Amino acid sequence: MNSARRKPAGFSGLPGYVLGCMLATAAQAHEGHDHAANHDEDATPIAAPAPIGTASTPQVEMVVAHESKDIVIYIDDYASNAPIDGLQVQIRNGSQLLQASAAGDGIYRVPADLLEKSDQSDKPGEAAANVHIHGKNLDLNLQSVIPPAPQISDMHPTASQRAIPLLVVLAGALLVAVISWLNLRRRRQRLS
Repeated sequence: MNSARRKPAGFSGLPGYVLGCMLATAAQAHEGHDHAANHDEDATPIAAPAPIGTASTPQVEMVVAHESKDIVIYIDDYASNAPIDGLQVQIRNGSQLLQASAAGDGIYRVPADLLEKSDQSDKPGEAAANVHIHGKNLDLNLQSVIPPAPQISDMHPTASQRAIPLLVVLAGALLVAVISWLNLRRRRQRLS
């Protein structure tokens, strides 16, 4: 038996095992994510679920939300839940009376920066408001809360952050290659 050619037990498959483990951890996809899709290079903030204000009558249901830089008012028929278009919607906030612009499908918008800051609400960032709704067979005055802007909770990774796992795999592969080269060099020195 030639002991010079015999590989040490337990070490012969180590470089391949280490490389396999590193490559297996490189694809960090989880359910519901498409890692093959193209992503924007800029980080895009993801907002937490926005708090809403609601009010309803036997005729309409109204939801008020703070989306992006607008206060958005959704108005639906209470019985059928169908959006109601063609309404005149105004928000009275403090001493201001602001006209909402119709966006279609029962959606009305008011720029949030036009609203006065109010200390009348229990929660920070919230403001009390009266919403006047005028339209065919409707003349309503509903009270609601204008919720604060949602907080940014998470960020999509930037291109440099997505490159980190690739760099780890490449560094690991380089380490395995160096260890394998040193091992071969040591074996050749023993043979000579």
